[in-house]
Amino acid sequence: KRISLTEAQKKELCEKKCNNSNLKGVNLAKEYGISEQSVSDILKRSEYWLGLDDAFTLIQAKHQRKPDNPELEEAMSIWVEQAIKNELTLTGHLLQAKAKEFANKFEITRFNASDGWLANFKKRNVIFSYRRRGEAGSVPLEDVLKFRLELQDVLRNYEPRDIFNCDETALFWRLEPSKTLAHGPVLGKKKSKDRVTVMITCNSI
Repeated sequence: KRISLTEAQKKELCEKKCNNSNLKGVNLAKEYGISEQSVSDILKRSEYWLGLDDAFTLIQAKHQRKPDNPELEEAMSIWVEQAIKNELTLTGHLLQAKAKEFANKFEITRFNASDGWLANFKKRNVIFSYRRRGEAGSVPLEDVLKFRLELQDVLRNYEPRDIFNCDETALFWRLEPSKTLAHGPVLGKKKSKDRVTVMITCNSI
């Protein structure tokens, strides 16, 4: 039977790995009763899990709606984990289509993979929309985890209004849309690279 860890347990697992870089995945898997692959998937998102507030995860867990079809939920969760592992691009429509496919296999009637189901599934499985940025870095995982905890210690000395984050982005102001209306397929053309670089900054409140 597949075991699903709570958000608090996933955060705890990441903290243990951070505090002991020699701790092996097989040991964590045995301790939490999950597979080594599940441990690996959790650690890949360690930055997210370590950033969760304990009080928030407790409140969220109490209000989280349980799935109406546990068998379908389990199958979807496993499929999503494998898709992410294989670096497939996931969309809401794809998740809904796959859910309908599983529903047919399990002979589940009165299931239409609605937008409401999709929203609740994403909440239960902590799935968000991200834009792929560049290539994967080569920084060791334990270094990232260690820095994350050190940063949290530093931030405790400041008020939320005094904590800022900034990043730069580019506005390609002469770039035309990638889609167009036509009677049939059209060839692409050279894209303009004229741009304005913007530095965006905001505090944490």
